[in-house]
Amino acid sequence: MKKTKTLIYVTQLLESGGIESHLKEFCRNMSAEEMELSILVGYYKGDKKTKLYYQSICKNAWFIQSKYAPIRLLELLLKIWVLRRKKIDTLYTNGQGKSIWHVGKLLGNRLHWVHHHHTSGDKLDQASWPNEYRMVMKKCQAVIACAKPNALNIAQVLRREVLNIPCFSVSLEPKNNETPIAGKVKLGYYGRLIKEKGIELMCKLSQDKDLSEIDFYIWGKGANFPPAYFHDYRINYMGHFSSTEALNEIIQSLDGFILLSEHPEGLPISLLEVMSSGLPWLATNKGGINDLSIDPNLNMVISSDANYSSIKRHLLNFVASIKNGNTNRQQQIEKYQLEYAVKAIKNQWQIVLRP
Repeated sequence: MKKTKTLIYVTQLLESGGIESHLKEFCRNMSAEEMELSILVGYYKGDKKTKLYYQSICKNAWFIQSKYAPIRLLELLLKIWVLRRKKIDTLYTNGQGKSIWHVGKLLGNRLHWVHHHHTSGDKLDQASWPNEYRMVMKKCQAVIACAKPNALNIAQVLRREVLNIPCFSVSLEPKNNETPIAGKVKLGYYGRLIKEKGIELMCKLSQDKDLSEIDFYIWGKGANFPPAYFHDYRINYMGHFSSTEALNEIIQSLDGFILLSEHPEGLPISLLEVMSSGLPWLATNKGGINDLSIDPNLNMVISSDANYSSIKRHLLNFVASIKNGNTNRQQQIEKYQLEYAVKAIKNQWQIVLRP
């Protein structure tokens, strides 16, 4: 079978994050007999280990790293000029930004162009789209959203079909214990440490005397939240991790996961991972998060505009469900395997990427 030569263009790559996790698994699972992948990163801010990963798994991997935007733009234009002369069947663009439109336009109309939108697609999200980005989603051959509500939001504003295919995620080991072993209930968050992920709210909750039965844990990195930031709070800051093995250990150490996000989430990779393990979670209702919930005792979804008192009340109810063992873990694992695991979505991606 002839391989589909696919160029991945992503505007920016950090060390960690939802797009970063998806792309790693995307390349690992799609780079097979039917696909020949190359990746071009408009602004690479990751580490050497991640760069080596892409270089080992993709046919070509190009990373633009200059801190200066004019130099990055020049490097990008030169690379696109060279790529115009190469045979590329499919362009898969990922992320947001003006440069996506220019890359697609310069590579020419002969390409099968698939764009993947990661966030919620609601009005708040739409307000952040520059005109060039709207043109991307109107002119490309296929627009992909990572959850059904997001696809409907985007389809309404674009007045075109928008497909729903979940992101790739890592399937984790099942959580061993269904009730806390002893003492306090351990609730944790892992991911990017940015304000929009509810880090400050977690810190405030940790100080609440009504929540003294909870131990809060955080893993991740972020310039605005260095380790010293957490010293004044009842937060167990555990640093950063970079392997699936470490993530499995984190899941086994927790009784529940919380995501108090203000970000226009699409379908958070962390919740998919947690879901695959059967670990209970509580999250704000953003993007496609509500689609992941199968049992309000196991997957508690709260309003994204809930006030502090409401969030605290839901948190206490969540802890009570965990302590009572009132959670059907296996049902959650089965839903993940049926709808979100690699075997469930790989063929969907293969079909949409094929010219």
